[in-house]
Order: sequence, then structure tokens, then C-alpha cells
Amino acid sequence: MKILAATIILTLAFIINASQLQAQQKISNADLDSLSKYMSGIFNNTVQANADANFYNMQMHVKPIWKDAINAKWFYVEQCLAQTPKKPYRQRIYKITVNNDTSIISKTYLLNGKEEKYINAFDDNKILEQINTDSLSERTGCSIYFIKNKSNEFVGKTNKQDCESNLRGAAYTTSSVIISSNAMSNWDCGFDKENNLVWGNKFGGYKFVKIKNY
Repeated sequence: MKILAATIILTLAFIINASQLQAQQKISNADLDSLSKYMSGIFNNTVQANADANFYNMQMHVKPIWKDAINAKWFYVEQCLAQTPKKPYRQRIYKITVNNDTSIISKTYLLNGKEEKYINAFDDNKILEQINTDSLSERTGCSIYFIKNKSNEFVGKTNKQDCESNLRGAAYTTSSVIISSNAMSNWDCGFDKENNLVWGNKFGGYKFVKIKNY
């Protein structure tokens, strides 16, 4: 298992570093707008799941909120198995901002135990409007740092072992993300203190395709 965990970490590093070697592009507020547009929508990985039994059929909603915010883009995010849309396994708030002249940062916030109240809130703006920053808590250390490559994709990852977790025996989690105009690849893994993989798909990331814009 240690060999497998090391292989995954090296693979994640290779994916990110290969993209970085294409030369990081300068980042501007226009790029923040582009990433926001790419992220916004309804996604699924049905094609991948039908072709490979190692992947569950998932659906993801990324709905923009607080559109009047200055120099930041906010989203309500909900993920579920395709067959159980009323039982999401993840509900988060994302905030993306320009981090520096070559990167964008995406911060993750929890809903502080109010997740059930907002299930399927992407279909009801009145419910989404009830969310406010006072009801959120940031997952410190779990931010994703994006750079833009020559293909105009946004490639991001968490920082080393900073994202602490106690989910299913994990000590920390890692996330690797690639976002293009019509697709998003996510690879989330949990590791214990000895860097053994304890959860996450050992075969690679989930490849989501955008099926609708918000």
C-alpha cells in the first residue's frame, strides 16, 4: 500500500509539473472570469463510468452565488451519486480570487452543520440567498492553487500535506484538478500518517463533462 500511495503522489506531482512546464501564464481578472465561467454548470462523468467500472457515476452542480462580490467569485457546490440526487455526499462553498500574477486560489468553506437545509439548493435561489459568510467556516489548508497552461486550462492542486482530515482514517487529503471550458477532472485522495492511501480512486481522477451552464 505504501508503494501505491507513493505512486499516486508521484503521479499527481507529474500531472501538475508537466502542465507547469508548459510555462505558467500571467493571471489577470479576465482569467478569474474565465475560470468562473468554466466552473459554473452541471457536470457528470457518465461516459467515464459507463466505460470503466472502477468509477462511480457522479453528478456535480457548481452554482454561482453572490454575483455582486468584488474581485471574487463564489459558488455553491453539491456532488452526489447520479442515482441518489437527493442525498449529496459533498456540499461546499468555494471562493476563487486572484492569488498573485501567476495563480488563482480557490478556498473551501463548510456549511457548519446546515448541509441538509441546502440540499438541491441549486434549484432554488431563495434558499441559496439564505447562505451568508457568518454561517461558513473555512477548511484551512485545503485551498487549491491554479495556474493557467498554454492550452488555457486551469491546473490546480492542494499544497503538500496541508489539508488535514480525519475522514475514514485519513490524516490529510490531496486534491488535483484540471478545468477546461467544457470539462473538469478531479482526483481526491486521503492518506494516513504513514502516507498510505486510505480512500480515493487509485486508478485516477473523475472526468466530468459539462452538460449545462448556470
